[in-house]
Amino acid sequence: MSISSLLVLELAGNAAKDNKKNRLVPHHIHLAVRNDEEQRKLLGDVMIAKI
Repeated sequence: MSISSLLVLELAGNAAKDNKKNRLVPHHIHLAVRNDEEQRKLLGDVMIAKI
């Protein structure tokens, strides 16, 4: 995996933990991207599907 992917997963995990959840859902990935300046620049225009 690339460093960027690992960072997004780490940030999403932190978002899930902050919300007292045990699973990552697309919403947590969305929060991770939106709350990190560098990731927002890279993935700001990407649509994350909700399941």
